[in-house]
Amino acid sequence: MYPKLLISQAVMLLLTVFLAGLTYTQELTIYSIPSPKGINWDSPRKLVFSYINNTFARSRYGKEKHPIGHMIVEMKDSSRYTLVGTTSQAHSGMTKKVIRKGYGLGILFEIINGRLDEEYVNLPQLKQRCETGDITFIKYRINQTVFNRLWQYLQEYKLKGYDRLYNGFNKPREGLGAGCSAFAQSFLEVGGLEEVLPSNEWAVKVQVPEKLIGGNSEKDKHVQFFKLLLSKQWAHPEKQPCRQLILYEPTILHNWILKKYNSISEGDAILKSKLGKANGLIIDCTDKMPPEEPIWINNNKTEQNRMETDVRKKIL
Repeated sequence: MYPKLLISQAVMLLLTVFLAGLTYTQELTIYSIPSPKGINWDSPRKLVFSYINNTFARSRYGKEKHPIGHMIVEMKDSSRYTLVGTTSQAHSGMTKKVIRKGYGLGILFEIINGRLDEEYVNLPQLKQRCETGDITFIKYRINQTVFNRLWQYLQEYKLKGYDRLYNGFNKPREGLGAGCSAFAQSFLEVGGLEEVLPSNEWAVKVQVPEKLIGGNSEKDKHVQFFKLLLSKQWAHPEKQPCRQLILYEPTILHNWILKKYNSISEGDAILKSKLGKANGLIIDCTDKMPPEEPIWINNNKTEQNRMETDVRKKIL
């Protein structure tokens, strides 16, 4: 009798351990890679000079130094795994468009030929940066329902061809382009996780003067490069025509994570985590259910179709 009881208790113990291990098998992780020298958003002039500084900065990471920083999204449950990040196609000529073709700061709104880098590209640089500490991360522990919604979003994103639309309006859920940070942020939106941490603290919001915006959407306007170098302030909406730019900045997020990591004390809801020398945060969101809103946003179908057609003509 006792051996049977012991066996039964042992089985129950193993089952408990197994189930405990499954509790957090669903995870969404956002990795943030800082630019080599940091991006200065104080003015158009300082933005351009900091971009040049980062572009020509020496780096141990070679082609993967990411002059403007980068974000990578990781998802995994008990049977599925992905490690993805959106970027521009090689030789997309973004710098040339600004210096020679008169795009000016219109490049910040321009649709660029893009691609979705997956595990075989991202994993080597992830491992390398975890060895040096030049990367940070936020890991969201989520339930299966949220994970399934996020997985569906990614598969449909690729199926619709949106992974080929880089930058642009930075509205991935509307199919209007996305840089790496807007792409990563969209997973928090789709999963209902956007308000878990103060994402507004790593957002950049500036008013770009219309006179500095050229590019395909501004066919008659050629912005000379030297004008960018002389522009010492962003626009004041009440004083001059401008266009608002809102984006989530990898370097700002990286520094925010480092600061938060060093301020966490015992008993906090947010936990510290390490991957090699990389610092990160873990937060339990398993009790959060996904939002009831649709995955894809289409507030004005007629206007949406027009914009999406214009976008696709540039890429496809």
